[in-house]
Amino acid sequence: MKIQSSIVSSCHGTVVKIFHPSSLSFRKDQPLFLIRTKEGLLKEVVADSPGTIHSFEVSVGDEVVPGMILAYTEEDLLDFESGNDSKASETG
Repeated sequence: MKIQSSIVSSCHGTVVKIFHPSSLSFRKDQPLFLIRTKEGLLKEVVADSPGTIHSFEVSVGDEVVPGMILAYTEEDLLDFESGNDSKASETG
């Protein structure tokens, strides 16, 4: 069984890069987006669990705000039940 989720931004900034835009599947800890914050810092948005991108909701150059959806995802329920979720985290 599959569950749907989304990847959201936790900062104000600009999308600088979308990693592997032609590959819809991703692994845990794989970088998905690179955002330059208003303060000029680069933040990587990485996957917290493996999954599949259903749709990208932003493009390179788009301005983002906290809570803005960057992509919709789908993951296997077995990954979800093991304590993982498909939300992404930002590092930087």
